[in-house]
Amino acid sequence: MSSDELERALDRLVSRAAITESLHRYARLIDERDFDTLSEIFADECTAEYGSRGGDLLRSSSEVIDWVKTQLRQVRATSHHISNVEIDFIDADHAASVCYVYAWHDIDGMTAKAVVLGRYVDRFERTGQQWRITHRKLFAHGFEHFPADFLRPLPAAADQRP
Repeated sequence: MSSDELERALDRLVSRAAITESLHRYARLIDERDFDTLSEIFADECTAEYGSRGGDLLRSSSEVIDWVKTQLRQVRATSHHISNVEIDFIDADHAASVCYVYAWHDIDGMTAKAVVLGRYVDRFERTGQQWRITHRKLFAHGFEHFPADFLRPLPAAADQRP
């Protein structure tokens, strides 16, 4: 292996760890309601599609944070879990990822806890030393005690990758 190949392989390993850490930090920061730090996970100019309603298409990190705050207004506690992380590198500074999410919600006025089982399909861009989400789409595998029309269902296999 040449030194260039070794350097590229090392960069991919470090980048893979950084992207995975960003996904895990996202889950923790939502649960902690640390919205200022959460905004750093996203590029300033990003697109996020969390739900299936028209107002759920977000076009900046500030819109993402405002949307998340609105969704959590009546939620006492959450517990987000990220797993099954897959990352594909488009080039040295762009990557696509798919990961699973399990999100438990303790919502005011509900005795049953709302649960979302889904998949985040993301695109990342490296700016400096940080990888940030430039596009996110949430797909639902299933949910319990959530409005049926809130999340888009998981599409056919060919549409699940970014």
